[in-house]
Amino acid sequence: MEISMNNPLYSKPGLRDETLTDLEYEGFYWYMQIMSQTLEQVFEFVPDEESWNYNALLQFRLHCRYFLSEDYVPEVHSERFQDLVEEALELEEEWAADHDMTLDEVCYID
Repeated sequence: MEISMNNPLYSKPGLRDETLTDLEYEGFYWYMQIMSQTLEQVFEFVPDEESWNYNALLQFRLHCRYFLSEDYVPEVHSERFQDLVEEALELEEEWAADHDMTLDEVCYID
């Protein structure tokens, strides 16, 4: 949580109109790695806690562009993680279609 609070540029896509610089994207990449590993640890220690699934789903929807990028490697994550990412992308695709938008318009990195 502290990392998110200290890095709003990474934790809340859409805060500015310009794209990330290469250096900023590198920071974003590491932010996503830390978030992903933290969630994997939570899933391991509280496997049946539905509220964590919901929280992860919200984060995955918010950061959907990352999960569409080549930087995301599903195979290194648990099945639970991968399933939640897929669900998040499906929900974003549905939302985009309902608003006459594409997934690329909905999922972006500044």
